[in-house]
Amino acid sequence: MFKGFDHRLAKAVLLAALGVTASAAAGTGLDGLFRSPNKGEGFVHIRIGECQSNAALTCGIIEAAFEADGQKRPDYENIGKLILWDMTSKGGGAYRGGRIWHPLQNKIYRGKLQTIGDDVLKATGCIGFLCKSERWMRIE
Repeated sequence: MFKGFDHRLAKAVLLAALGVTASAAAGTGLDGLFRSPNKGEGFVHIRIGECQSNAALTCGIIEAAFEADGQKRPDYENIGKLILWDMTSKGGGAYRGGRIWHPLQNKIYRGKLQTIGDDVLKATGCIGFLCKSERWMRIE
């Protein structure tokens, strides 16, 4: 992200500040484990739940990573890092106001989430009016 930026320190500070729990917490409506799409470069599992520091906000961390062929990557450097944070429920399965981090681009975007039924989450990252979305599938 920035030259000389210590990602391990940033991760520790963010996790401590937000108090993200690795287990699902009751109340957000999104609680659970989701799988990002496999677009040929692999995929991640994202644990979503309420932020411990503020139960009204939703956060998510990368819990596991996999190669495109499904082989687990225990050495993936982003395991345990926040991928979304500070999302506020707007009702009707919509969440806004937070941020989404794209690990491959190492960029942070204005985030939006929208539930589609019980098992699909549309995650959108925006810069200005330009937005890109992907669908995360619930696996737990």
